[in-house]
Amino acid sequence: MTVYALLVGINKYTAVNNLNGCVQDVNRVRQFLAGRVGADQLKLEVLTDEQATRQNMLDTFVGHLGQAQNGDTALFYYSGHGAQEMSPPEFWHLESDRRNETLVCHDSRSHDQAWDLADKELGYLISQVTQGKPDLHTVIILDSCHSGSGTRDDEGGVRMTPPNTRRRTFSDYAVPQNAIVVEGEDRRYQPPSAPHIAMSACRPEELARERPLGEPQEIQGVFTYHLLTALQQAGPNFSYRRLAAHVNALVRLAIRYQTPQIESELSLDQPFLGGAIQPRPRSYTARYDNDASSWIIDGGTIHGISPETKRDTTQLALFSTLADDEAIDLKNAAGQAKVTDVYPTYSKIKVTVDGQVLGKAETPYQAVVIASPLPPRLVHLTGDDQAALDDVGQAIDQANSDAPTLKVKVADGEAEIEQADLRLMALPNERVYRICRTTDSQSLMVDTPYTEPILAAARLQHMARWLTTYELNNPETHLDPNAVSMTVTVEEGQNQYIAEEEGELRLTYTPLGEEWRPPGLRFKLTNNTQQDFFCTLLNITPDFRVWPVASKNHGGIIEVPAGGEAFVVGHGRLKLEVEDDLWQQGMTEKRELFKLLISTNNFDATFLDLDPLPVKYVTTRGDRGALDQLLKKANLRASLDDDDPIFNDWRTVDLPVVTHRPQDAVKIEAGDTGVELTEGVTLIDQAGLTGPGGEAVTARLMTDPESSRDLGSASLPNWPRGNAGQMQPLSLTATRSVGEPGLSVLALENVANYEDVSPQTPLKLKLPTVLEDNEQVLAYGFDGEFFLPLGRVTGREGGTEITIERLPDPEGTRSLTNSIRLYFQKLITDTLGLAPTYPRLAMVTPGEQPGEVVYETNSALIAAKVAAASKVALYIHGIIGETRYMTPSAWIGPKGQRLADHYDLILAFDYENLATGIKETAALLKEKLTAVGLGPGHNKTLHVLAHSMGGLVSRWLVEGIDGGNQMVQHLYMFGTPNGGSPWPKIEDYALTALTIGLNMLAPVTWPVSVATGLLAFIENNDKMLDQMNVASELLNDLATTRDPGLPYTLFAGNTSIIEAARQAEPDGQNRLERLLSKINTTQLLHQAASLAFLNEPNDTAVAVTSTYNVPDIRTPAPIKHELACDHMTYFVADGGWPAMVETVTNG
Repeated sequence: MTVYALLVGINKYTAVNNLNGCVQDVNRVRQFLAGRVGADQLKLEVLTDEQATRQNMLDTFVGHLGQAQNGDTALFYYSGHGAQEMSPPEFWHLESDRRNETLVCHDSRSHDQAWDLADKELGYLISQVTQGKPDLHTVIILDSCHSGSGTRDDEGGVRMTPPNTRRRTFSDYAVPQNAIVVEGEDRRYQPPSAPHIAMSACRPEELARERPLGEPQEIQGVFTYHLLTALQQAGPNFSYRRLAAHVNALVRLAIRYQTPQIESELSLDQPFLGGAIQPRPRSYTARYDNDASSWIIDGGTIHGISPETKRDTTQLALFSTLADDEAIDLKNAAGQAKVTDVYPTYSKIKVTVDGQVLGKAETPYQAVVIASPLPPRLVHLTGDDQAALDDVGQAIDQANSDAPTLKVKVADGEAEIEQADLRLMALPNERVYRICRTTDSQSLMVDTPYTEPILAAARLQHMARWLTTYELNNPETHLDPNAVSMTVTVEEGQNQYIAEEEGELRLTYTPLGEEWRPPGLRFKLTNNTQQDFFCTLLNITPDFRVWPVASKNHGGIIEVPAGGEAFVVGHGRLKLEVEDDLWQQGMTEKRELFKLLISTNNFDATFLDLDPLPVKYVTTRGDRGALDQLLKKANLRASLDDDDPIFNDWRTVDLPVVTHRPQDAVKIEAGDTGVELTEGVTLIDQAGLTGPGGEAVTARLMTDPESSRDLGSASLPNWPRGNAGQMQPLSLTATRSVGEPGLSVLALENVANYEDVSPQTPLKLKLPTVLEDNEQVLAYGFDGEFFLPLGRVTGREGGTEITIERLPDPEGTRSLTNSIRLYFQKLITDTLGLAPTYPRLAMVTPGEQPGEVVYETNSALIAAKVAAASKVALYIHGIIGETRYMTPSAWIGPKGQRLADHYDLILAFDYENLATGIKETAALLKEKLTAVGLGPGHNKTLHVLAHSMGGLVSRWLVEGIDGGNQMVQHLYMFGTPNGGSPWPKIEDYALTALTIGLNMLAPVTWPVSVATGLLAFIENNDKMLDQMNVASELLNDLATTRDPGLPYTLFAGNTSIIEAARQAEPDGQNRLERLLSKINTTQLLHQAASLAFLNEPNDTAVAVTSTYNVPDIRTPAPIKHELACDHMTYFVADGGWPAMVETVTNG
């Protein structure tokens, strides 16, 4: 058997953001294959960065993997960006959201025909490789976002880039053009199927992460890192099902909401890569190597050899000879060795024979690993109370000095903080230390009083043991993975079935009358060998508890005789529950791990016991190696069992289990009183919702992951995904959760008259959640085709009131129960550390990271910089957004060609744009500029770059205020409505624009900050657009003001909507018209929307003719430029900015 492998890793992209860890991923996969697949059995091709163009990937996939024959294995591994794109009509029957999942090639989007590699194309490539080869074993592994369905036929860093919004016709795809079935007016692509197994980093709605991992520390994909960690203990019989379960457990421990997936119509019980992975050597060869000037063994990181820590290292026993079938007796060891340095394929060792360190010698030894190090767990101490943190630090030092306790180390420096498993926060207001895992997927916290720093340190030690037990495995095992099999029987209500889940087992409560009954499990162990085994089944729960499920009367051990069977809890049922106190706080899922430990020798599993901590839902071998290390360092076993020198072997099997306990459903009653859904959350129904036949409508709260799994599709639009710092689920209940979504979804069941919900007869949701001034709420739903904004915040006093003014059609989601899901996301504005004081003039400099800017508002410092400058640029924002989303553009591009390279100083003017009039704002601008030395008659060169309404502010400064034209030497306007706006109210425009953004119909993905600005206007029902109306007083005044006698350059965007959304469909409507009809219900609004988006060149907010509406008779005459961008992307690299910079710097 030969393994043909194509590995693709892309850090550097031509037209999208770069990544950091993908090439490292490929290198580690290559090292693993080279070390664990025979050299004569491996045919490897690697494409990284510039090599990984679309054409190279297409050619190499077929050219290299196509050489594989029956009995061989073909492996395609990809690490890089994933994305989505609009699909042509031929694919619509395959994709309910009419989008393809794609892999982003190095040159994707760099020119008109540079496409991503779509899932349909990947499927066709697989079919080309497998055609006529029924016994070819084909594996696809994708470490990217949108990878959960990367090959489907029918159906930290974030590895996701914005969707490709360009229109791509069916003929642009590398698929068989004749594989079309015509049904009426529809042309449907019939993808050729091919048997394969697909493993992917996350579910479609989740994000694939990369972070610093391993030794030495380097950025790696979390999924790939843990996949290779699991494979270290793999042998020829290591099944996909077992691999998926172990990887799932490790990734979910490390990353919140990243759930690895495995998909196949084939059996997942077959061995990984068809059994091509060679078994780990029973022993390594230890020899002196002249090139290394050291003793070495032929085992390294790819074999699971652990690197040296400050206090511990891998230890080996040395034997002169060791037969394959010989029992390992440590009394016969000729010497011992310690690992000093670890490399991919070998390790340096320090050899001791007869108590003497051995130098250069010619005699080799057989080396057996007898102990592996347990590195200390890192804890990040954070908070403003340094004295309290110092107390805990001293307590940790004291605990560490009390050997042999498992160590906890305070993270020192950014690299260690990034790696930290635990976080301790000093909260002086609450007088507690709050401890949690840094990547807790369920946000369970442990509070300890300030008066108990020693207890806090002890709890950190407790959590360190919990983490070590959770991750416990034996990479050195030689036990057959199928030596002991575990049969799990699930009981859910009256249903019983044998669990065959891959990755994780999901269980749910079942209704029993008016109550919910928790599920249960039964475990049976079967010994498939002629050797006795001693087993324990550990239940590891999120409250930091570890307990052996079997009776403690036998030390938690289940003895399984050769060829025999044993039940873990007799014939009893283990009940799995979400505890009442956590459930009442909004926790609907409990994630726990069952870890089966199989050993050749007896041991006391009760030594692994850990009692639960008081959590809050604040939303190796020889002497059993790592196992005994853990038992010893738990301070429970003082020495090794010297009476039993025979080498013992052990392995583990992981079963991750998630138990779901739904919130109770509540019947809705029409009226102004409302019903309480849970404590503090009230729903008021002013629409009189009813079910079919007048039945009652029910409502209940859900978590976002629960809802998306229930519907089988993503609940979050692609626009804000990957922006966790700016957008996160809004917890509808009062919770102390940090980063946990809590109950962020409202589910309405059995709704028949959804259209009765309107601005006049809305639903109102009253929450205990208190919003900050810089937070907005996006309430939206999905109707099966479109994401629709549903309402707005209408109250913030003492909580939050959200008014729902429309509902999506439940039929569009093919709901069998007329179910409607309302999703709530919180959008957060980055204030750059500045107080919300307006108007504000700031000096802007670049930050440490690309795209970061630093604002300085001290007038004296700004005046000093102005005095030293000759040429100054001033940014002024429009009606949507603030300058902090514009000013990073000054540093876009290579040095020497950036806008900032042509100015001595960059300034930014921010103003209150909800209530302050344009004329008043212009007067305030004059005051601010004058105060820093840029008043009338200054001897500097001041260029103003004004967006949208900011252009009208600037025009009034230079045309309507005395002396204003002596302050500005050139005015650049971007999308300024000089001829007025067609929209009657700003909230109408904001609602429509928000809908366009949510459905990714703009040609360039908008910054998430745009959504924040739009939501602010929707919430405030602002009247500012009155000043930009065609017949407004302001525009009439500007039409009669003086000629300022200075240059104007007018930039007008002419690209409002992607072409695919304008394309007529069989029903005569295009996608955009159909979308607008769902939110703009009045004729007036529909006319305005049609004018803005359908009828003439515009940038979604302003027509080209309106921007150009400045008299040409002025001296000098205004210069006019059209840009291929929309209203939101004048200042982004893939929008209008590069063309603008070229214009400015050339003249």
